[in-house]
Amino acid sequence: MNFVLRSEEMASLNEKDREWFSGKIHAAITSLQTSEWIKTQISNAVEEFRPKWWRKAGEKFLAVGSPIAICALIVALLAVAFGALYQSFSHVKEETEFRTHTRDELKAIHIEVVSARALISANQPLKKQNQDAATELIVQARQGSIPPIPAPIVRDAGDSFVQASSQDQGAWKVALEYAAYRSLLNTPEIPKYKPESLRASNQAWGYNFVPDNHTPPTLQFSKSYLVPRQQGAHLDLIGKDENTKLDQAPGWLFASGGSATLDGMDIRNVIFEGVQIYYSGKEVILKNVIFIDCKFMFDRGPRTGQLAVQLLTSTIITFPPS
Repeated sequence: MNFVLRSEEMASLNEKDREWFSGKIHAAITSLQTSEWIKTQISNAVEEFRPKWWRKAGEKFLAVGSPIAICALIVALLAVAFGALYQSFSHVKEETEFRTHTRDELKAIHIEVVSARALISANQPLKKQNQDAATELIVQARQGSIPPIPAPIVRDAGDSFVQASSQDQGAWKVALEYAAYRSLLNTPEIPKYKPESLRASNQAWGYNFVPDNHTPPTLQFSKSYLVPRQQGAHLDLIGKDENTKLDQAPGWLFASGGSATLDGMDIRNVIFEGVQIYYSGKEVILKNVIFIDCKFMFDRGPRTGQLAVQLLTSTIITFPPS
């Protein structure tokens, strides 16, 4: 694993910051004990960028031109530290075991570095270069070129951009990118039932989306999981229900692909997967709704911001009417 610090990245730091990082590197070389020590140091640094410290962190890094420069220095520190660590273990006979352990340690540290990148870019969410850095990080995480961004970090970083979005459309766009990425992390939460097409099943249930020009999602259900109608899936306009005369309903309704509008909808026990979701901020009722790898096309506003925060925070969404 090779890391190179480019001169332009060093140039983006002021003299005081260069001295601070030089001191950290020197400390790593002279005081390195174990990889656990490294993880502790980085974890502590990441904690400084949690929401309660954003203002303090902002003062500390106000002069830094690029969040990537900071992370490059952190990674450079790791390269030096692990080089020293490997040399200190050169006498170990079980080289395979050592390599496995080192690989696991590197993975854990890489996750901490990813977390630091996310929180640093969220520290000043109105800066375009921070918005670009956050977008790049999410793209890399989706592509698998870096470890997944931990859900708590997605929540904290995304919330920072939501709060800043009242002042800037660019921040709102990043907030929705984080919400979409958070929905990707919900994949393990899909109920383990074998779905089948609702249309092909010849069942009498009726479900409706807001009529618009979009192609609606394909609906599926599992006949092995039926519950009393009042407890089951519901998907219709607010105040409407085509299934009042039926005794049972699917426990979960699976909606995949296509697009759906939330405005004016009453939705319960529905899983949206790979759906483009539109919402302008009008009345909507959501109860036990899961979004998996969805894209959110929300207008910017107070109500849409509230739902975005929920999407960043929770897997199962319950969003009552205002």
